[in-house]
Amino acid sequence: RVAGQAENGTTVGQTLGWVLGYSPEYRNLATNEPLLQQLAQVTGGRGLKVGEETAVFAHNLPSEPATRPIWPWLTLLTVLLLPLDIGVRRLVLTWRDWERLIKWIFGRLPQREPIIEPARSAQLSQLFVAKQRATALPTERERVPEQGEVEVVGEREKTAVFQPDTTTATDEPVEPPAGTLAARLAEKRRQRQT
Repeated sequence: RVAGQAENGTTVGQTLGWVLGYSPEYRNLATNEPLLQQLAQVTGGRGLKVGEETAVFAHNLPSEPATRPIWPWLTLLTVLLLPLDIGVRRLVLTWRDWERLIKWIFGRLPQREPIIEPARSAQLSQLFVAKQRATALPTERERVPEQGEVEVVGEREKTAVFQPDTTTATDEPVEPPAGTLAARLAEKRRQRQT
């Protein structure tokens, strides 16, 4: 649509368009009775006559149930998952346990290769040796001299100084009460010495 005004004040307009005719299937306006009868036979329906218009709304066609109860499936799922849930919560299974289970089931799993530690550098080896020395029990030479012993620094020799025997039956070492830190330390020392 084009609209405008001429120089003398009159309104000018023009409308253009294109008209498309109907498709060929719309030209035939008659009812195709044979096709309707064929469709009714294939689908299990029937043809209606004039005056039976209300039969269109009758609910007399057989239908398949569209819904199925889900509770049997959920019950089955619960029965299957409940032992698994209890097992996961109560059992502590390690990878070693799973490997043994797989070996038991299949009976032919290859053995794992032992892990070979890479060679350590000299500096790292010295650190490990120092750590072992620090955690090891003191030997007879490294222990602190007790009362009455003299240590010569240059030669590391010990000489005993005479002391009278003043021990009695009541001077035996007293065990600290059980459950204390001192008792636990004494127990660890005894275990290391044996």
